[in-house]
Amino acid sequence: MATGNYFEDAVERLKASGFDACGVHLTMNSEFQKLPTSPLTRAKSLCDPRGYFLGRTQETRMRAVRADIRNECVAQIEAVQNQGLRVTHLDSHMFFSDASVWGDSDLGEDIARLASQLGVPFRRLDRDNIIFVWESHQDFESRAAFYDECFSKFGGGNTEVILHPALDEASVCSFTQSGPRRVADYRYFLGSQWLELCAQNNVCLTPRGF
Repeated sequence: MATGNYFEDAVERLKASGFDACGVHLTMNSEFQKLPTSPLTRAKSLCDPRGYFLGRTQETRMRAVRADIRNECVAQIEAVQNQGLRVTHLDSHMFFSDASVWGDSDLGEDIARLASQLGVPFRRLDRDNIIFVWESHQDFESRAAFYDECFSKFGGGNTEVILHPALDEASVCSFTQSGPRRVADYRYFLGSQWLELCAQNNVCLTPRGF
C-alpha cells in the first residue's frame, strides 16, 4: 500500500527479508479515522476537506473523476517501482474496483489494462478463485475451524486466501476494532496446524507472482 503511513518501513522490512518484488495494493479509501492516508496525487476529487482519502468506496464513486483514479493508480505503482521493487501483481484495497463493490465493471477493466501494460496479473474477486474472510469468525477457535475445513476440502487448482494477520499489540487495537481476528490469523498461520493439514491434503503452498 504505497499510500500507507508506514510504507517506507514496510519496504525496508521487505528488502531485509530478501525480497525484491511485491504486489501493489491500490488504494482509494481511508477507512481508519485514527490512521488516515492521502492520495499521492492530491487530486481533489479523491480527497475529503482535510486532504485525506474519502472513507468509503461509495463516497469515492460519487465524487471521483475517473482520470484522477487512473492517475492515482499509476502514481502508486510508480512509488513501489521507485523503491527498486518489481511489481508482481495489482489488487485493490477493500476491493474498490470490483463490480460488486463499485457498481459496474468499467473501473476494473481500466485497472486490468494497467496490469496488462505491466505484464502482471490483476486479482479480482469476480474473476479469481479467492477466499476472503473478514467479518465472520471473530475468535481464534472459530477462525481455526473455518480454515481447517477450507484446507481439508481443497479440490485442486489455484486458490488464494486473503489474510490480515497482526501481532497481539496495543498499536493494532489503537486504530481498528479488527485486532482480535487479525491476531487469530497470525496465530493460526504461524502454527503447525495448517501446515499439517496442507501436507495431509496435498496442498502446495506457493508465493504467487514472485
